[in-house]
Amino acid sequence: MNHPIAGNRVNLVAYVSIWIIIAIIQMSVFIILFKVEPVIGIVDSLTVNIIHGITGLAVWYPIRFNPVKAKNYFAPFFNLVATGLLTVFIWVGLSYFVLSRIFENQEAYLLFLKGSIVVRGLSDFLLFIIMVLVFSLMIYNLNLKEKISNENELRILVREAELNMLKTQINPHFIFNSLNSLSLLTKKDPEKAREMIIKLSEFLRYSLRFGEKESITLREELDSMDKYLDIEKIRFGEKLHYKKNIQQEALSFLIPNMILQPIFENAIKHGVYESVNPVIIELKVKIIEKSLLMEISNGYDPDIIPEKGNGIGLKNIKERLILLYGRYDLIKYSGENGIFKVSILIPGFKNI
Repeated sequence: MNHPIAGNRVNLVAYVSIWIIIAIIQMSVFIILFKVEPVIGIVDSLTVNIIHGITGLAVWYPIRFNPVKAKNYFAPFFNLVATGLLTVFIWVGLSYFVLSRIFENQEAYLLFLKGSIVVRGLSDFLLFIIMVLVFSLMIYNLNLKEKISNENELRILVREAELNMLKTQINPHFIFNSLNSLSLLTKKDPEKAREMIIKLSEFLRYSLRFGEKESITLREELDSMDKYLDIEKIRFGEKLHYKKNIQQEALSFLIPNMILQPIFENAIKHGVYESVNPVIIELKVKIIEKSLLMEISNGYDPDIIPEKGNGIGLKNIKERLILLYGRYDLIKYSGENGIFKVSILIPGFKNI
């Protein structure tokens, strides 16, 4: 921790200004109350307070590196008192030495100087106590800022770890499903299985390229989803149809990476896979008041009891949105009249 005054220009100016004010007050007291000659009063007050100001900066260090603790306050308190007495001795002794040399021919002033040593010592000790209190408050403030900064940094690291954990849940889930599909295709249609392996390789290569990013453009996310759906189209053929209605200006908006894939997986699993009829998956994206609204809908058979999943899909997205934006209302979904619809709002994301 740097010196809060010597290492800070604003604080240094304030510190010097305070000692100038003290010097003016002391000079006025000497001239008005003690009838000291103006020149002598000015030199005395300036000399004393210059010494106080310069050496007073060193008071910071015993306070900073010798804090008073609740369980062991005696030793730090004793050290602080000893430091105070030493500081006052230096202040008074050095001031007396310098002033007695400057005014060595002024007998009246020298008598005044000797007679005021006790008063100067008491006032200096009071100044020392004030400096201790001020520096202690500075240390408390600096420690508090450091604690808040560390907590914020820790909170960010925890959030990043949680986001990474959620993202790592997605890829294995998709790969597991793809491998299951491949195992079926190798028996039914080896040529399609080969094509699917190539598409899967392209998709995984694309995912690795952008996987470390927290956010990507909507265009990049859609490219990734196109590659994903290419894989699923090999599997389901004419049962799967995909429609897009994208506002052109929305393509450059930044969105959380891989935020759409769990929704498409959900549509495939509970819509296309379980239906005997062709299913249309439709994506609509538009800008609403500087926010991005994405709506994904798919048909499903309401008479078929859906398989119970492991809860990764929509729950995963909701948890990521909460971590990123601190809001619980950014994803909504409903199923009515054979259409399942998911709406995601990305608030205040800037485009690039």
